[in-house]
Amino acid sequence: MLKKANAFLLVLCLLGSLGTLSAQRDTIKLRVGETRFLILNPARPASPDPKQPYRWNNLVWIGIDVGLCSWISMPGGYAQPQGAYDFMETSIPRSWRIGLNVWEAKFRLNRKRTVNIMTGMGIDWYNYSFERKIILRETDDLGPLNPGDPILTDVNTGTKNILRSRLQASYVTLPLMFNFRTRRTWEHKKQVNVTFGAVGSVRIGSNARHVYTQDGDRIRELRRDDFLLRRFRVDAELRVRWYIISIYGRVGLTESFRNGPSLFPWTAGLHLQAF
Repeated sequence: MLKKANAFLLVLCLLGSLGTLSAQRDTIKLRVGETRFLILNPARPASPDPKQPYRWNNLVWIGIDVGLCSWISMPGGYAQPQGAYDFMETSIPRSWRIGLNVWEAKFRLNRKRTVNIMTGMGIDWYNYSFERKIILRETDDLGPLNPGDPILTDVNTGTKNILRSRLQASYVTLPLMFNFRTRRTWEHKKQVNVTFGAVGSVRIGSNARHVYTQDGDRIRELRRDDFLLRRFRVDAELRVRWYIISIYGRVGLTESFRNGPSLFPWTAGLHLQAF
């Protein structure tokens, strides 16, 4: 036991004296009596092989999307709802989308891996803040006096002092896109990454909420419903990345609502990646 303790102390002294050794060697070998020690050097080579690309720079989907969102009204391509549904005008600075993209896979189409097909999976959260102080409901929630197909309406009669009103929805997303890279090397500052294609979404939840004051109290009301939002939708998306800067834009190919206003969703913003 004493011999082993002395050997351990000797190794510690040797390690202290070897602190100034060059990091070029991968392994340092020591022998103390009949005991042999191998010290592995974890230092990363100063000049990586340029033929080996950085894996993190190849990722275009995994990460967090943060951006603004709203609707485009059709026909006419108006930036906001028109006519009978003008009460659904959104406040764009207060309307946002957050996307958490958790999985990505690419399949190369050429030998250099600069052209690929990309797929993956993520979760989106949309928050549409209305410009007007409305209480959003479906007409079939208003009783038998409203026969026929349900539509969206504002039931605010002015008796409540509405402070905020919003519609929120969450989706599971599945992209299928083409990915092009100008370079395959590790020199990521010179690489431009362009990805475009379609994103399919499945709605998993939605609600409308409004905040109002009554007798000096601040009250929050939340109503869970589908609010005529389609269960499935398809969007066209473009992503561009250069160095650490990554932006995206997405516009709907299908309408947001299955009945009522002809509105197509859009969102644009930044893609954040901690790799």
